[in-house]
Order: sequence, then C-alpha cells, then structure tokens
Amino acid sequence: MRAAILAVLLGLPLPAAAQGLGVSAQEIRGLVSRLDISLAYESGQLLSGESRTMGTSEDPFLMLELIGPASDLREIAFTTAPSANAAENVEALGITLILLTTVMSDWSDGVDWYTETLGSGIEERAIRVDGVEVTIRNYADVLGVVSLSLEAL
Repeated sequence: MRAAILAVLLGLPLPAAAQGLGVSAQEIRGLVSRLDISLAYESGQLLSGESRTMGTSEDPFLMLELIGPASDLREIAFTTAPSANAAENVEALGITLILLTTVMSDWSDGVDWYTETLGSGIEERAIRVDGVEVTIRNYADVLGVVSLSLEAL
C-alpha cells in the first residue's frame, strides 16, 4: 500500500497487482480431504492484513498453510515431521508431490527436482519457475521437519 501511495506522489506508474498461484483455498482443501487426511483448520490474518488459513494434524504431524485471497492463493506451505513409521513418511511425500504437481502442473521436472533435493541432504534449496518460487527446507536432522513452499512472485 505504501509503495502505491509513494508511486502516485512521485508520478511513477503503479506497481502491478500481485498474481496468485492460480489455485484456490477450496481446491487445495478439497484435494487434501480427497486424500483422506483430516486437518483442523484455523483462519486469521497476518500482520500485513493478508488472509491466512492453517490446517494441522498431530498424528502424524502435518501443517498446511494457505496465504492470500481464498480465490487465488499467493503462497502454500506444507510441513511434515518424518517419523519412524515408513507408511506415514510415504503418505507425507505423496501429499507433497500432489501439491507440487497440482500448483506447478506445467513444470515437467518438478517431481525430479524435489526428490533429488530431498535425497541430497541439502537443508534448503529454492528455484524460480514460471513466476513461482519453490522452496524445500529439509531440517529433518536438526528440527525434525521437512517443508515445501510455493510462493507467487
């Protein structure tokens, strides 16, 4: 908002409106429920006033964060805590890959990039593809969590 006011005062062109990821909160929540995953959702706002919905489950630990307008999300983050239960880990990986391929359907190398990065032991890696920053944070050894975030630029 301040940038727009400053642009008008200085006679500069207004910044372009931020584009979202092209997917709605309803689509993502529907996808998660079709995967038979039960998350408890809470909605609120960030300090910036932007809408934020967070879905969590404790067993296994999963967290889904949806940021931006419900009709066109600006950011999606999915975090999981790897466990001793291999089936839970496979399920969490599946959810992550489904989210990645749903949002980034035109990125043919996305799954390979994700699984290669996860297997490499790199703690954090980001790439920009088609106006979206895709970030993996693999802190399984340090904090016990792995996350994928997709943020419209």
